[in-house]
Amino acid sequence: MLRATIRDVARQAKVSVATVNRVLHEPGKVREETTRAVLQAAELVGFYGVRSIQESLRLGDLKLHIGVLLLQRNRALYKMLAQALEGAAAAFQAMMF
Repeated sequence: MLRATIRDVARQAKVSVATVNRVLHEPGKVREETTRAVLQAAELVGFYGVRSIQESLRLGDLKLHIGVLLLQRNRALYKMLAQALEGAAAAFQAMMF
């Protein structure tokens, strides 16, 4: 099954993609009635936006796995990149392989 997109939400709520984006990122700038319709449409089509992912990370409900393939790890640039990625993964308690 394909993941629902903002376009799917907009189509279901009968609003523009820009309106859905505003509801998700700037909720105070959209009428309450429109916000409610967009959020109901998002739930109906199974859309999980950025906010829910961020909230899951904050609450520790989301497990992250990050895969990285560095072909020449012995080079200084790749070594620095790997260290930076490992640090970022650790900050989110993600598993890196």
